[in-house]
Amino acid sequence: MSIKRLRVGITSAGGDMVPSAIVALRKNQQIAFDIHAFNAAYHPVSSHLADRFNILPAGDSPDYVSEVIRHVKENDIEVFLPWSDEEALALANARDALNDVGCIAMVSPPVIMNTITDKAKTYDILKKAGLKVPEYTIANSVEDIRSALKAYGYPRQTVVVKPATGRGGRGVKILLGEDGPADWLGRGRREQRLNNIGAHNSDIFDFGSDDSAVDDSAVDDSAGQTRGSYLVMPCLNAPVYDVDIFRFPGSETKCFVRERGNPTGIPFTGNILRKDPEVEEYAHHIADVLNLQSLHDIDMMTDANLGPVLLEINPRPSGSLAGLSAAGFALLDYALAGVAGIQLDIKSVEKDVEILTYTESVALS
Repeated sequence: MSIKRLRVGITSAGGDMVPSAIVALRKNQQIAFDIHAFNAAYHPVSSHLADRFNILPAGDSPDYVSEVIRHVKENDIEVFLPWSDEEALALANARDALNDVGCIAMVSPPVIMNTITDKAKTYDILKKAGLKVPEYTIANSVEDIRSALKAYGYPRQTVVVKPATGRGGRGVKILLGEDGPADWLGRGRREQRLNNIGAHNSDIFDFGSDDSAVDDSAVDDSAGQTRGSYLVMPCLNAPVYDVDIFRFPGSETKCFVRERGNPTGIPFTGNILRKDPEVEEYAHHIADVLNLQSLHDIDMMTDANLGPVLLEINPRPSGSLAGLSAAGFALLDYALAGVAGIQLDIKSVEKDVEILTYTESVALS
């Protein structure tokens, strides 16, 4: 069997998991990947592992797209995978420009990206299509937020307030109820860990029963209007899922369900690859309704009545995708090749697989 070759660009090479992803790509027996790694700063590990390493401006820089195109042209890169939100959103608007120089940007079209980064719009589309979504209220004023908090049982019940548009947990407030946090938040050390995470990802508050639950930072003016729309919703529970899904014209859609071992933490700390037809079918329906056209990370949590429900859809792959490769399920390889019109084999999950750590690429079945 002849080995095909594919020249790919991968960004965010300074992240925790990209070096492991590069190592995993090297193991593919069906295709030889010529890997060009990119990062906003020099990274010794990725620069050693990749065939070539280059510096790129930050994804929100005005020079980002032009620099990507320059590197693509100079190195004949065939597929370009952005591995951060900002880069993915920037390249969604440059898909045609990259295509003109012979490169496929591994991102969904801009209209789709604009939808999935607006949680309220995403929920509305899915709800109209008959798919289950978590209970939520859209709030455009402080009074709207207070009314929704009361409707969802705050201050006795734990309620979440977050921007309708946004990524990475920015601006999320978990208002801990008097009856204690939701089960997945845990108590003692877990709750403290969540507070530690909140110090740099979101504001975690333990409010009393007065009106201090609405933080002044959300208020735009004396009329009580908020800066943009907010979603107010009951706090969801564990299990927490990361669903890696690849959908692209001409390729068979593939998805894998990973349950987080520590629901309050990032999935790098380990999770369980599940054979879960219900979650898989739900993810397929979401991808079809929204017409996703790339490799995406769908985050889900559990509603006491509805079961697994959508939390959000990330505009790029999961940062912990290398864990799939560690467990022997090469979705990254399949996706990179698939957008280039190369069909690779990929096995299905037949039993649960516990993924202990990604940086060491360890998996136990």
